[in-house]
Amino acid sequence: MRKHIVYIIFVLLIGGVSCRSATLVEPTASLVEQTQITTAATTSTPLSSPIQEPYLPSLTPTLPFTATHTPTPIATPLSSPIPTPIFRGKIAALVQTRSQVHDLYEGSLYLINLETQEEHMMFEGVLSYEWSPTGHQIVLGIANHETPAYAEMYLISANGNGSQAVKLEPPLVGGAGRYNPTWSPDETQIAFGQFDGGVALIHIMDLDSNTVQFLTEGAKPAWSPTGDSIAFLRLAPSATGDIFIIDTDGNNLRQLTQDIQAGQPAWSSDGTHLAFYALDSKALVNNLYIIDVATGKTQILVPDIGNYPVWPPSWLPDSSNIIFRQNGLLYNVDINSSEVTLLKLPTHFYYLSGSLQPKE
Repeated sequence: MRKHIVYIIFVLLIGGVSCRSATLVEPTASLVEQTQITTAATTSTPLSSPIQEPYLPSLTPTLPFTATHTPTPIATPLSSPIPTPIFRGKIAALVQTRSQVHDLYEGSLYLINLETQEEHMMFEGVLSYEWSPTGHQIVLGIANHETPAYAEMYLISANGNGSQAVKLEPPLVGGAGRYNPTWSPDETQIAFGQFDGGVALIHIMDLDSNTVQFLTEGAKPAWSPTGDSIAFLRLAPSATGDIFIIDTDGNNLRQLTQDIQAGQPAWSSDGTHLAFYALDSKALVNNLYIIDVATGKTQILVPDIGNYPVWPPSWLPDSSNIIFRQNGLLYNVDINSSEVTLLKLPTHFYYLSGSLQPKE
């Protein structure tokens, strides 16, 4: 019975892990032209109102295929292209390929050079990923295809090809995997989620000693750039929840949102804001939000982004912009002007999330 409970909780949190391996799709020659649009002016919107009617967001991406065949996923731009500046550096992008159209909660991780459009597949079966603060490594949450209710953590070099992955094996609690790993700023520790008897827990692993310390109940942790706190979710049955922050010593627990259906938060690089997706329970649409950690002031940055994205948004290294996903494409939004730009990326992928390499 306990195994069944753990498995059910995992399915609710991650959305199910398939046992299939990915088959890569051959690249095409065309590129998506960058597009710039301006979102309607938005005002700060409190998220403290309780949900009046039960409503669970769809955690299933809208994929443009039918059940009778599995063509290559196709993404659709939001508007006609116009010239815009080009981002430089590398982006880690989680994508779905032809053989993954039913694996809705895992993908293949690619590194893409934004200037040359050169791409390199790093790892398959990826549930989550995060750049190290220096940009030299990436920590991965990987599906174990032999036991679906299980996940493992690996480290890969950002300059390699994924073949020299190092498996992290901290002690298990409850025997139900290790999820959503996140780096400490000094890269000596990793916080991750785990289950024990159906209860979501967050632990901190010391990489040198391979020891684990319990932090708090919760899931989907995100370590602050200042190093002194971790943001996380207290989960609802829909695998969303409210955002909390706790000091890394386990003290000073505080709640940032109340009675909303938020996804995993992402810190700005200056540690002042969190970005996250959440359901507007009144309008019944999913929005991209930012929240000031000090004041709790919340703002809708991009309204009505379509189906609920499973993976979190990501900040640019200078905290001026956020990369978010909509309809299988990756966009960038300026947090001051709310101007939205379609990222120039290879067109043969259906994008799940993307994160720019930190500046070295």
